Amino acid sequence: MSPRVQRRPAAVRALCGAVLVCLASAPAAALDDSRLAILEVRLDGGILSPGLPAYLDDGGGVLLPLGALGDLLEFAIDVEPARGRATGWLIEESRTFTLDLATGEVASDGQARALGAGEAVRGDDDIYVAP
Repeated sequence: MSPRVQRRPAAVRALCGAVLVCLASAPAAALDDSRLAILEVRLDGGILSPGLPAYLDDGGGVLLPLGALGDLLEFAIDVEPARGRATGWLIEESRTFTLDLATGEVASDGQARALGAGEAVRGDDDIYVAP
C-alpha cells in the first residue's frame, strides 16, 4: 500500500464514497460561473485547500472537481477533461478506477456501471462529480 494513502485513511474513504457511489439524484446544472462555489477543504483539523472550486446543482447538491480533490488527497488518478476521462487506482494499485464520459460509465475494482444524469460533468479544467 502506498505510504501516501496510509496517511489519509479517512480521506480515502471519503473520496472513494464520493467517486465510486455517485448517488446524487438531481441532474447537474451547467457549469457556469453563476453556480460556482469556493469550498474550504479540511482533513483532521487541518486545511488542505482554502479554495476548491465546485458547482452547485439544481437540487441543492454540489459537483466536486475530481482531479483537484484527488491531487489534494494524493490519489493516483489522472483526469483528462478534454477527453472526458479519468483513470488510476484507489487505495492499492490492484483497485483500478475509470470514469469515461463518452461511454457514460464508471468502473472500479472490476465492476462497471452507467453514470446517472448529472453524476459527472466535463469542465474546462476538470471533471466534476457528485458526491
